[in-house]
Parts: sequence; structure tokens; C-alpha cells
Amino acid sequence: MRRKPRRAGPPTPEERKARIDRLRKARALERFREEQLANAAKALAHPARVSILQALVGERITCGEIVEVVPLAQSTISQHLKVLKEAGLVTGMTLGPSTRYGLSERGIRELRVTLEHFLPGWERGARLGY
Repeated sequence: MRRKPRRAGPPTPEERKARIDRLRKARALERFREEQLANAAKALAHPARVSILQALVGERITCGEIVEVVPLAQSTISQHLKVLKEAGLVTGMTLGPSTRYGLSERGIRELRVTLEHFLPGWERGARLGY
């Protein structure tokens, strides 16, 4: 499909409005990504939460089992799991009286995409030693 050739001169009011609408939608998406990244950064800002995420790699385990790996009180682990769940990085599945926690594949994938969006070329910089 061929585009109409652009006419010379200033944009029409309709063209200007359409351009502004596209820019607003793009900025709204950008703000959403910024909020996602900020929430994930907050969730990853505590060493205990990073340890919990590491314990959950490839596993679905209970809070009590996490306590055996990360030496903190069960109530503390529960609070950290709550933060990780709110950030979308962890999911919980209730089975009977207990809940099994695991990494959220979708949340981790979205975090990766968001990081790649905000840090384009970071791999190249890492290879160069920056």
C-alpha cells in the first residue's frame, strides 16, 4: 500500500491532533514501563528478597521451605513474599492449608523486556567493560 505524498506546508489541524494523540499514547506506555521498573527495583532492593527469588528458581515451595533456605523468621519471609507478589515477580498457588510460591514467568519476562527497553546496548557496554 502506497502512502500519499506529503503536501508542503504546515500540518493540518487533523494531522496535528493525530500526531499529538500518538505521542500521548507513547508517553503513557513509557510511564507504565517506568512504574513497572520502579516497582521491580523496589522489590529487588532488599538482599533477602533476592535470596528468596534465587530459592524459587525452578521450584514451587512453601514459606516454611523458604525459611529453611533463607534464615529469617517466617513472618519476615511472608512480608518479603508479599512485596515480590505485588511486583509481579512471584506467584502463589494455594493447595490445601499451604501456599506454594514460584517465580512468575510472565513477571520475570516483563522485567527483562523493560530492562532491555531502558538499557539498550547494555550487553555491548558490559562486554566492553563499562
